[in-house]
Amino acid sequence: KKQKQLNEVPAAPGNIQDKTSRQVPIILITVSGAVKDEQEKYEAKFGNLKILLKPVGLALLRAGTFSMLKGKIPQKVLLVDDDKHLQIVMEQLVKNMFPQTIIHSTDDGLPAWQLAQAEIMDLIFTDHNMARMNGLTLIEHIRKRP
Repeated sequence: KKQKQLNEVPAAPGNIQDKTSRQVPIILITVSGAVKDEQEKYEAKFGNLKILLKPVGLALLRAGTFSMLKGKIPQKVLLVDDDKHLQIVMEQLVKNMFPQTIIHSTDDGLPAWQLAQAEIMDLIFTDHNMARMNGLTLIEHIRKRP
């Protein structure tokens, strides 16, 4: 029942990208050099995607975030990482850059997908390797959503 209720929530108006989930900027953070090496392939497949290799420094993370947003301020950000420490660092980074932004955090792609079905986010940070649903699968689901 909870899944069905989440599916029925309409997207909030006024987000950076009101049209489709295909446009939401996503930053994938990975330890896999192979995934990073395939960045052009994944960008072509998923659009509006930046891949950063762990360990990622704060300066690179900030630069990547600002380049993805193109001067716009996100109203809603989704953080997905099973590393609680990194999740806290990311929350602080987003709060420092965008104090008025609503931050949703989760530790796996499956609950992140449920959140993404309930609301269109303005920016998503996702880890690549997670237990139930990895970051690439999450991105694929988000991009298929109208």
